[in-house]
Amino acid sequence: MTKAFNTFKLGKRQITLAVVLGEDTLKVGYSVCMEGDEFNEELGRKIAEGRALSKNNLTHQYVGSQGVRYTLDNYGVLKSISEVWKNKIKATPERYIKGIR
Repeated sequence: MTKAFNTFKLGKRQITLAVVLGEDTLKVGYSVCMEGDEFNEELGRKIAEGRALSKNNLTHQYVGSQGVRYTLDNYGVLKSISEVWKNKIKATPERYIKGIR
């Protein structure tokens, strides 16, 4: 399993994204550090990865062909995917994160 993480600020919150490439899937999960809480990078990554691996992940894409798998099995590509998701969430956070304002 190959993973990439991306942490960024959204208003007064810290958001951590996990992009996880499995045997034949690409999944994205997130964690939110609320205003007033102390940010813990390890905990944020653990929660984001857990959400990515759960059935409630942001995306569950099948990546079965060898060419696609080979291209995605690269940290730089996964980091780029996490940047795309960061921009999506920053643009419309309420669409992706329940209860965020």
